[in-house]
Amino acid sequence: MDDRLVNVVGAVALGLTDRITVAVERASGLVLGISASGVVRLLDRLVAERQVLTAAVEKMLVALTPDVAVAEHVCRLCDLDACPQERCPADPDAR
Repeated sequence: MDDRLVNVVGAVALGLTDRITVAVERASGLVLGISASGVVRLLDRLVAERQVLTAAVEKMLVALTPDVAVAEHVCRLCDLDACPQERCPADPDAR
């Protein structure tokens, strides 16, 4: 499937979702919040800014974790086995 077709199908799905959201809000009197297209626009923006955000977060993590004891206190990912210890972004010895 080519990118254009994927984008067109996605646009139709978002348009339908937005219309359904509006109809539900009108019928219920409730405000459901951000629309699907708003979420997609936000995600697109975050993806575009991913490299900038990644670099900023890495710099903050380095500043926040000057030694192993602080790193173990700040970062709970080791407790969750969420990242390999040999590549721990918070551990100064692994950086």
